[in-house]
Amino acid sequence: MRITIIGVLGVGLILGMGLVIQNINWTKGRSEGRIVIETSKNVYSKDEKIRIVIKNNLKENICFSSCYPFYLERRSSSWEVYPYVECKKKDIITTCINSGKEKIFETVGSPLQWISSGLHRLLIPACVGCKVGDEFRENRKFYSNEFQVK
Repeated sequence: MRITIIGVLGVGLILGMGLVIQNINWTKGRSEGRIVIETSKNVYSKDEKIRIVIKNNLKENICFSSCYPFYLERRSSSWEVYPYVECKKKDIITTCINSGKEKIFETVGSPLQWISSGLHRLLIPACVGCKVGDEFRENRKFYSNEFQVK
């Protein structure tokens, strides 16, 4: 009986350690090799600016459009991008985030004042591996967390 208890405790300890190690690796792996985009709030009123943090966990830098660094999307039956007017200037990269770094951005004015209430997210077109001064060419899309607009 004593050997059985020790055996069960030993197996439990080994399984528990395995789950802890797996959880550490899984948590680390969730952000490694990807971009994390988080808004500062989960609920916004229409008169607020959106503040976002972009963390670059890729092995390359990521760069953004000088015309449209983000698109606002709303959730209906699927995700739909709000219509934007065509950019009248040459779309040259002016902002990049190096590998392993993060930046905080805040929208100019309140882009939410013109939209409907409901569930939204940001679509961020990016150029991975580009540099400041290059003409922007989207080769990846990233998405923020979802947030409510009231």
